[in-house]
Amino acid sequence: VQNTLELTPTEQAELDAIRIAQLEMLQAVDEAIGGSATYGITGIMQHLRNLGIDDDTMVVYFADNGWHWGEHRYQAKNKPYDESIRSPMFIRYPKLAPLPRTEAKFALNVDFCPTFVDLTLRSTDPPPTIAFSGTSLVPLLDGTAENWRTDFLHEGWPASHVWASVRDSQWKYVELPVTPGDPGTAFERELYHLVSDPLELDNVASDPGNAQRIADMAARIRHLRPTWPDDSDPTIE
Repeated sequence: VQNTLELTPTEQAELDAIRIAQLEMLQAVDEAIGGSATYGITGIMQHLRNLGIDDDTMVVYFADNGWHWGEHRYQAKNKPYDESIRSPMFIRYPKLAPLPRTEAKFALNVDFCPTFVDLTLRSTDPPPTIAFSGTSLVPLLDGTAENWRTDFLHEGWPASHVWASVRDSQWKYVELPVTPGDPGTAFERELYHLVSDPLELDNVASDPGNAQRIADMAARIRHLRPTWPDDSDPTIE
């Protein structure tokens, strides 16, 4: 899925325009959160302070996905690279995390729902009967998490190139079926050592020394997504 084509001047100009528009759009977010004396806006945080509930309110700042501003020669999201996968996440909740810190453990967007449910349940409420895809972040926030995920599944169904990948703290492995939906399909494979190659420029899947790692991570994909690659045809709902 690596794109090695050079960006044309037109494509570069489009990327520059998109980036400027995105930054201008975020000005409204800044004003909504922090307020604006120019426009007479009381920011969300100040409003919570005025109500006296700021320390009892969990504030989560998160984007839906990353975006390629020309990295890997792409102008898009929905790619298996970290520019698409990673999003900034900030959580303010002094009741569980009174001091600022950076958490290195993996948190996913599917963790939000179980987190909010966890915080709203009373001690007398029955446990939820819904099976969540994610995990409550409460133990991560209050420092009591013992067994936390060390990797996660990432997947995409663009019509041009379907993939499934698994990422841990040091490695990312990507499988792209040549014939999506065919259980016997061959794969294009990508493997990146994120410590020495954080920009994911050197695909080391063809290195014989990585054969066992690829086998282990391929098995991990199938553990996290048991129907892969049978379910990979993007034309079938």
